Amino acid sequence: MPHPPLGLTARATIDRVIDGDTVVLSHPWPMTLRLKDCWAPELRGEQSEAGVESRDALVDMLDPPCEVVVHIPTGEARSLSDVISFGRPVANIWRLGIDATLSDELINLGFATAEKES
Repeated sequence: MPHPPLGLTARATIDRVIDGDTVVLSHPWPMTLRLKDCWAPELRGEQSEAGVESRDALVDMLDPPCEVVVHIPTGEARSLSDVISFGRPVANIWRLGIDATLSDELINLGFATAEKES
């Protein structure tokens, strides 16, 4: 069996969606996570309408509380700041039974992009 990718992996429960690329876990520990490689529109300012749509799409996907698998990759990290964005750990998150990450699902549905738009 090959070694898993370096990082922190756990089953968790998402209890709340903050916006289209940020969620709150309650189990096994309380934590706010940012979706890896996922840039959703902001809830304020010019993007607010698209931001609300993105957040609502993520709420619909998860229907919190929702059990997920979370992986915080550390394999290429040279410091803690490489796994933190806007003060939150960056993670790949999968719904149980779904092969795509939440990031990929949101991007494929048009609610987010893989890179930050200027």
